[in-house]
Amino acid sequence: MNKLINIKNENGQLTVTSRQIAEDFEKEHNDTKKKIRELIKDMGEISHTYFAITDYVDSMNRPQEEYLITKDGFTLLVMGFTGASALKWKIKYIQAFNEMEQSLKSIQPSWSKEMKGIFELDQRSTNTNIRLNNLENTMPLFNTECKELQY
Repeated sequence: MNKLINIKNENGQLTVTSRQIAEDFEKEHNDTKKKIRELIKDMGEISHTYFAITDYVDSMNRPQEEYLITKDGFTLLVMGFTGASALKWKIKYIQAFNEMEQSLKSIQPSWSKEMKGIFELDQRSTNTNIRLNNLENTMPLFNTECKELQY
């Protein structure tokens, strides 16, 4: 499993085939399809957003069943795989996730300072508006203004 997974674009949805996964993880395609069917059964209605059944023509010119699998379907499926190839993929997946997490942590402090400043300005503006409204609504009238209002 030293090569990359062959990803296809099917109507704007990135997918990989069950045959490709079986080959890359050194599994039998029938066993891979069986695992997919189990996932579909357990997932119920939402499974169609992860797996789509389709067919292909084999080397003997016969139509055969396969699945188109989304990124999330791929993750669900291969996380259940065992063996050396699956373990290598899982380790790479964990490493990539950890790298992404570190990247996000490194940019967060500057973003937090900016956001903190924006929230602080917004709070000050809100407090100023409240004080101004209170002042307008509770300010006493001067004696001369009272006489003008009486007439």
